[in-house]
Amino acid sequence: MSHNNIQKNQSAQKAHGNLVKSLEELKKYERVVLLIFGEIMRRELYKELGFSSMLNYAREALKLSRTTAFYYISITKSLDTLPETKKAVEKGEIVWTKVREVTKVATPETEDQWLKIARGSTQKELAAKTSLARKQAINNSQPELIPSAPLPEAEPKIGTSLSFSVEQMERFNALIEKMRKQGETGTREELLIKALTDSTSEKSTRVDSAPATQIVIRHCPECGKAETGAGEISQNDLEKAYCDAQVLENGRNKATIRPSVRREVMNRDNHTCQGQGCVSKRYLEVHHKVPRSAGGSNDASNLVTLCSACHKLTHSHHNSSLVYNKLKC
Repeated sequence: MSHNNIQKNQSAQKAHGNLVKSLEELKKYERVVLLIFGEIMRRELYKELGFSSMLNYAREALKLSRTTAFYYISITKSLDTLPETKKAVEKGEIVWTKVREVTKVATPETEDQWLKIARGSTQKELAAKTSLARKQAINNSQPELIPSAPLPEAEPKIGTSLSFSVEQMERFNALIEKMRKQGETGTREELLIKALTDSTSEKSTRVDSAPATQIVIRHCPECGKAETGAGEISQNDLEKAYCDAQVLENGRNKATIRPSVRREVMNRDNHTCQGQGCVSKRYLEVHHKVPRSAGGSNDASNLVTLCSACHKLTHSHHNSSLVYNKLKC
């Protein structure tokens, strides 16, 4: 925006004209911001910058408030399911404020209809129409107004099926939304697992001594294959597990990190994930900065507290220093 528009002692008409012009420029830049934000989120470029989630990246690197960050994330997810709306945004054919309203209610089937309504309505009229449509959708007991667009899969997934009544589906969606507002990140599947973990975890003073959730991994040192009851796991996940695990060897169960050292590291890090931009206090694990395979020790100075998501991101980088150098130790 031009600073030439900021002048003292302007006439009312001149000041009004400059303000209108500046607002038009603001709308143009908002569109650009949305498109770049969407590109970074869609391609998961934030991981290359050392962040385990788009939310952490938006809050730490972009200095966005939690509300604004969720707002951009929600709009981006919606546009991934609405190709014509996305094209209209890229061409500048629809203003940002109308995009926000359209993505609240449009589906791939109704997208063209809502774009037509948006183009033929004022902002106030469009907001009233989308509000009415949302109320009607709830009264008609539709589970979701906007289907969630799955992010690109980085690893094989195992499918399952849950059958909800309409009322149960509404409650499920409301709970997922509440968890997101409380700062939880991840896919709907990850949020469901987190909720179940919280509901079954015992309140114990030994929470620092061992991970809250444990799974059994069978690993063959000779062929390198590792699997759980659900199937084979990746090498990255195996290395992640070995950072903070109970290993059964020759009939003896031995911790890779002594409970007393684990407590020391957790206390030092204030029971908070030390990943870049992350402040999670849940699902914490202990990670070796220098891997044991490379000579790293189990000394507290070589250990750092990470949440499960940041821990997985760390092990997914071939050049691990990219993440380590940005840890808030």
